[in-house]
Amino acid sequence: MKTIELIKKAYKSDKLIPFIGSGFSASVAPTWDDFIEKLFDELNLDEEEKTRLINKLSSDHLEATEYYIQKTENGKKDFLKYINRKLKFKIIKKNGVHYINGTKLEKHKLLFDKFSNRVIYTTNWDNLIEGTGNYIVYKKKSDIHIKGFSHKFDTGRLIKYHGSVSDNSEGKSITASKTDYWDRILYTENPFNILFRYHLLSNSFLFIGYSFRDTNVALEVYRISQYLKTIKKGDTKIFWAVTEYRDDPRIYVLNKHAEIIIYHLLSEKNEKKLKQLEEKIKKTCSKCLINIPIKHNSDNNKVCNICTDEKVKKQKEHLKYLKNKYREYGTLELLKSLGK
Repeated sequence: MKTIELIKKAYKSDKLIPFIGSGFSASVAPTWDDFIEKLFDELNLDEEEKTRLINKLSSDHLEATEYYIQKTENGKKDFLKYINRKLKFKIIKKNGVHYINGTKLEKHKLLFDKFSNRVIYTTNWDNLIEGTGNYIVYKKKSDIHIKGFSHKFDTGRLIKYHGSVSDNSEGKSITASKTDYWDRILYTENPFNILFRYHLLSNSFLFIGYSFRDTNVALEVYRISQYLKTIKKGDTKIFWAVTEYRDDPRIYVLNKHAEIIIYHLLSEKNEKKLKQLEEKIKKTCSKCLINIPIKHNSDNNKVCNICTDEKVKKQKEHLKYLKNKYREYGTLELLKSLGK
């Protein structure tokens, strides 16, 4: 059976739970790289020092946030103020349609339409999902005890797995840095982790906009997948909607070690088009990598003269535009295909 048919089957039987990552909101919210770059602006560093830190820490976002928290006077409090400024969006509803800065939140509204009386998980701190639907939102671990969690409900339940903007507990529930992750995994049994394991045992999950580089979530998925191998597994499955290419080695690894089923958001035709454009850019400047911002050179922290050329800049911008366009289209088509 094709992957899309398996997803639709799980949805139809009320056994499909979406898990939303930052890529879901990439068209309206900052990417991780943009978020970290602006975060370092808060430290009032000179441009050379800022560039050096971004080159050293951008490959591990948790190390970057850890650095900021350790360097600021109020640590986690300052970080919480920052994410509230950057990720607490003003959402306008006009004629039944939600907008942010003139951009329609079509995916977020469609997500609510499809899962209005079900459970949704997200590691996103922003308020975009709850801002486009009527959910009971669980931001802090104590919310499960205070608000309760029934198995049947008319209003959707949104689990903010790593906390949320507008957290009044001075950021204590925000999972953002290396320290936060290790503490959560090693020392404190978090109710969200317990709930997630429970749902993993008896439901299929659909990860959208997710990189699967999250240690906390990946560990729980692996833990339950190993247990399920010892019993009759039934129809419980983990689906991962990806924009990674079909020959990406991470797809192979995750599929094998945790039996994650891949759903490709990019058509083979669009994937081929993106690869051709990447090759064209690489031939223009063999020293630079596609995924490194123009102003950050991987060798010596200096700007590459070739890549400052307007033609190359436009090619990179077009590549980014196409990737976002194809991801948006693929995600919308996936959600629409679920029916009601």
